[in-house]
Amino acid sequence: MPGENPSRDSNVKFYPLVTLKDEGDHYGSGRFLRASDIKAYAGEENAEWKLPLFDSDGELRLPGGSLGFRWEKKKVGRWNLKKEDVTSGDAFEPMRSLADGKNEDVQVEFADFTHTFNTTLGQSEGKGAKATGSRRGVPTRIVETVNGPVRVTTAFDLLMAQFGVNRGFSGDYPEDYDDATRPYTPAWQEQETGVSRNLVLRVAREWADTAEKTKGKCLFITGSGILHWYHSGSLTYRAGAVMGILTGCQGVNGGGFAHYVGTEKIRPFAALGTLAAATDWTGPPRHQNSTSYFYFYTDQWRHDGISLDPLWAPRAEVFPNKGKHAANLNMMAVRNGWLPFNPQFDKRNPMDVLREARAAGCKTEKEVGAWVAKQTKEGKLDFALADIDAPQNHPKVLWIWRGNLIGTSMRGHEYALKHLLGTHNNVLGPDRAKGMVDDIKWHRDAPLGKLDLIYNVNLRMDSSANYSDIVLPTAHWYEKYDLTCTDLHSFFHPFTRAHDPAWESKDDWETFKMIAQKISELAKTFMPDPVEDLVLNALITDTPDEMAQPMGELRDWRSGEAEPIPGKTFPNVKVVERDYTKIADMSVTLGPKVAQPDGYGAKGIKGDLTEVCEELKESYLVGEKNGLPSLEDARQVAEVILRISPAWRPTARSHCGIRHWSLSPT
Repeated sequence: MPGENPSRDSNVKFYPLVTLKDEGDHYGSGRFLRASDIKAYAGEENAEWKLPLFDSDGELRLPGGSLGFRWEKKKVGRWNLKKEDVTSGDAFEPMRSLADGKNEDVQVEFADFTHTFNTTLGQSEGKGAKATGSRRGVPTRIVETVNGPVRVTTAFDLLMAQFGVNRGFSGDYPEDYDDATRPYTPAWQEQETGVSRNLVLRVAREWADTAEKTKGKCLFITGSGILHWYHSGSLTYRAGAVMGILTGCQGVNGGGFAHYVGTEKIRPFAALGTLAAATDWTGPPRHQNSTSYFYFYTDQWRHDGISLDPLWAPRAEVFPNKGKHAANLNMMAVRNGWLPFNPQFDKRNPMDVLREARAAGCKTEKEVGAWVAKQTKEGKLDFALADIDAPQNHPKVLWIWRGNLIGTSMRGHEYALKHLLGTHNNVLGPDRAKGMVDDIKWHRDAPLGKLDLIYNVNLRMDSSANYSDIVLPTAHWYEKYDLTCTDLHSFFHPFTRAHDPAWESKDDWETFKMIAQKISELAKTFMPDPVEDLVLNALITDTPDEMAQPMGELRDWRSGEAEPIPGKTFPNVKVVERDYTKIADMSVTLGPKVAQPDGYGAKGIKGDLTEVCEELKESYLVGEKNGLPSLEDARQVAEVILRISPAWRPTARSHCGIRHWSLSPT
């Protein structure tokens, strides 16, 4: 309510301040106010990534817990979200809203996307349709910054205005919950969804009432059903998350927002990721997100006729002329280091590119990175994605393991049959993206059948096996030692061999070990000496890379808005030495890098396994090979994963002879 001071509510967390841009007769929301804007805090390390806010008395405070504190080097122990000013140690109550009757009401423009896009059909309502704007009053005040006075409001005040909650301010607010002419009211959603406005109000009130009585123990948990709808993972998920935030449920045990299916990270990721990516021996790995892989290699981008114009706010300034098609944005993301893509260079082997850099006098990794960025800026080098349908850039060999990729889990199955496999298909639609994509070369005829070979490690004749060139039969569930787990459940399922594998089938680990042995054998003839490889790595979350582009000012170097700098506005450029004759030996031992300082871990939390490695070598369940913990067979691999996973603590001594082993999170 207007005039109410809610800042002492027991559920109040933190409400950062947002700057407002003067746009003549109204304002637009800008970026978060940063510590670097305030003279008293500007000297803080990583000040651009720390968020000041108002306390209940209207004074600026700087709490810990934001990104800048996570990666600071000079001070430790401040990466905690407490109601304390990190510079003084004083406790304070954060202010939620400026709606106390003492602050100025100004008009802020909010984008209204409700009439620009048909989410059922995935089409805009008319070519070039764009979001309109609604102007609503928001309580604000002036803050003195190092660059002069700046008008600010709280994130909470902006959120309430966006939702159309009329707290007595001026502007285009709904009259009440029954106003169906303004977006987001219960009455408005009723005509859009068919869900009764009374039911919406009941659910909201019961959720809030329960949250109040249980002190935040209300939980959303969702599965894959929601994810089948357009913008499901962003807008629909965000709605649930906001309900948790507004009622003090986020960060409370038993409350908040949980989901499964989608961007999953399983609990023992540190252990599994280390072995799967061979980071115990070398690195970084050459990984790629599957969504981009299938979008481009199955040529779905050519069939995608959806314009992104309706998704841009009317006052959006970023990426002019680049936001009209998803392929343009993907290309921009790759060259600026936000997404990985392989192959890396257009029609060029990265080993050859590195040899050229060495010949040009580049000795250090940093010099190599600067040379690659310069060559790319001058057009002498380009990304493979820029001409993705060129034959030299096609994927040639596909391994399928532990999944029915073709026919079940592949994104864009019919397009894959046509363009990736070159077989029969039911693709009906024509190419619709011609003329919409600027940054990727358009070939008149899309390639048919890019792959030369499909290997499949499989235990049944599923649809993927039917499309594969070579099927390697693997042992069934009770014919091998193995582990299964999910990102949702708090236990592992260790599998124990109850019977020998049938006929010529072998367990998965034995299969890949034999392949590694053959590669090492061939390498002694064709690549007998260690070689240097060049790996372009995207800017990675849970690392200081997160701070590469502060203030939300994302600038595309291709448009001349910035310089291409590896690790900042360009992918990380890494030099990796590879010895293909040693692949077999490395695959059956836990490598030495995990015993180095900060050599092992996940999510930005690293340590070393020196003590653990010694215990593993002495364990009768693992043992020693070539002076390192052995990974000779699947049972040893499963044991090592269980023993080195930092996210778990066994309720009993680990032993893969236990049929079902329940674990407790540490």
